[in-house]
Amino acid sequence: MHSKTAQKWWSALATACILAVLCLLAAAAADDALYAFTHNGQDVVVLGQIDKMSGDTATVQVRELLRSSKSQRGASPLHSEQVAATITVKGLSAFAAGDRVLLSLQKKGGSYQVDMGAYRASSTELPLQITEPDGAASAQSACLTVFANSRGALCDFTLQDGSAFLEYRGQRYQVYSPAQGFLDPQVPGTPQLQPTYPAAGSNWFTRLQSPVLFGLLGLGALAVLFFFWQLRRRARRRTVRLKNGVHQHDD
Repeated sequence: MHSKTAQKWWSALATACILAVLCLLAAAAADDALYAFTHNGQDVVVLGQIDKMSGDTATVQVRELLRSSKSQRGASPLHSEQVAATITVKGLSAFAAGDRVLLSLQKKGGSYQVDMGAYRASSTELPLQITEPDGAASAQSACLTVFANSRGALCDFTLQDGSAFLEYRGQRYQVYSPAQGFLDPQVPGTPQLQPTYPAAGSNWFTRLQSPVLFGLLGLGALAVLFFFWQLRRRARRRTVRLKNGVHQHDD
């Protein structure tokens, strides 16, 4: 009897430990994803509006590009001229045409894939409010609201016991609590950054930025020049023959 009781007790303890570890891992993963999102851990962060949907793939009109004032190790975000004003994004099944979104994206070929998260935005103009895809507020979405409204100037956040905090110049500001939701921090001395816009054009234009395609275009240009040079050369030869024929006829 005691053996069965002890066995049940140990089983319950093991289950509790496993659940605790899973919770810690989930919290760590959320922290890591938030840190990467706010420290240039993706190819690009886009603020835009979904134009149309096909399955989980969307055509997104890019209104603004956001870039963090700090980069994680190894970060290499795309330059603004490498991002078109209209892009194709995969992994947006939770959204619909007309939705405004804040997206962490990785470029794959001529399209993009959701990387560190996709969130709903109240507007494509600042200031705005970021929420989860279902419209709910969360600690992460509160941090991203502050991040987006500062255009990446405020980027250091901590998640703790369901709450979220901004760390800036040695000060801590609470930006989210489970009881109150989003808390707008009043941060003195926040830099006023200018917006960064995408390049004009669509996906096909950004594909031309590939070094391989540039090389192919260069070879194509050389081939065209060679073709016209040959035509000109043949025309000169024909002119010389005609002139020689005229001289012989006069004689």
